[in-house]
Amino acid sequence: MEFIGNNNDLFNLLKSEKIAIRNSVIVRINIFLSDGLLIIEIDFLYSKGQSLRLSFSKIKEYSFYHNSSYTFKYVENFNLIKDKGHFYLTLDPENELADHIEESDQDFILFEEFEAFYIDRIHQYPTDPVM
Repeated sequence: MEFIGNNNDLFNLLKSEKIAIRNSVIVRINIFLSDGLLIIEIDFLYSKGQSLRLSFSKIKEYSFYHNSSYTFKYVENFNLIKDKGHFYLTLDPENELADHIEESDQDFILFEEFEAFYIDRIHQYPTDPVM
């Protein structure tokens, strides 16, 4: 894995889309405890074969929904916001340009810290998802 950045630096990279999650496929979501802290990791795969992992900690709230007729794994839009000392990421925003948290957002995480890594797809995902 190659470290990309964290917290405010990562926020700026994602907002400027220098590191993009738009038009990627979610291939893995890990939710686990580490030393008593809840951690969420989301792995994104791009059509060029590159993979990115976002790791979130100091989670305040999260919600993910799945239904077989719902295309959860494709990230068409997202919104990332700083709000009162927290970060907020939604992968299914009501309004991707909103500068505040929308109650109708779906697939979201409210958290205090996060970091990103490029990951070796060959070792992580033996087969590509359908894109």
